[in-house]
Amino acid sequence: MHENLRTRFSIKAEDNQQTSKWQHIRSERMSLSFFSIYGKMLFSDIHENFAKPEKFSFLLHEFKKGILKFGFSNFNTELDLYYDIDIEEPIYHLKITLSPLKIDDNVNNLLFKVKSQPSILNCNDLNYVNNFKNDIVNQFSGDFKDYLNMNYLIYFDVTYENTPAEDDDKIDFLNFFKTDTASLSEIILKTESARVDPATGRIITDRCRPVYVKLT
Repeated sequence: MHENLRTRFSIKAEDNQQTSKWQHIRSERMSLSFFSIYGKMLFSDIHENFAKPEKFSFLLHEFKKGILKFGFSNFNTELDLYYDIDIEEPIYHLKITLSPLKIDDNVNNLLFKVKSQPSILNCNDLNYVNNFKNDIVNQFSGDFKDYLNMNYLIYFDVTYENTPAEDDDKIDFLNFFKTDTASLSEIILKTESARVDPATGRIITDRCRPVYVKLT
């Protein structure tokens, strides 16, 4: 059943660095650690339905310490736009990569932009064509091509690298730390929480369904 569960909530689009507040994005549990990710999303120009992304900052706060401590290792700073056939809506895709033993738990003022030729322009889904295509084509050929449409959701895709594989939330710590019998690069397994199929817009995951966020 968990693959059918989804979470939606909203965060405030802000345009003032001095008064912006940390806003909760999502919470994660990995390697017996429990932590939450917070963000400040600053926009240089905010209209009724559109906002131009400028600088995003992210904070990882650990509530329960596990065997491994995680930190930020990478961000895709170019926001792609997909058509998600599961929820039948366009979504922006923002990927955050975490890695163990990283000390970067606070990353500030990353420059973000909207992808100029997003994947959704190649979508042929009938519902997309009937309900969204004209508006999206007009946006990306007009004055708001560099803006984020606030009517569409953002999927915060948290993935992991250099992380031991989990089986029913049980980790083989013995093999993970047995560096005398194999090199660390052979023992460490890379896992990702989800990926987006660009051909269909479907989000493929073995874990819980994604968190969708709406700007207000």
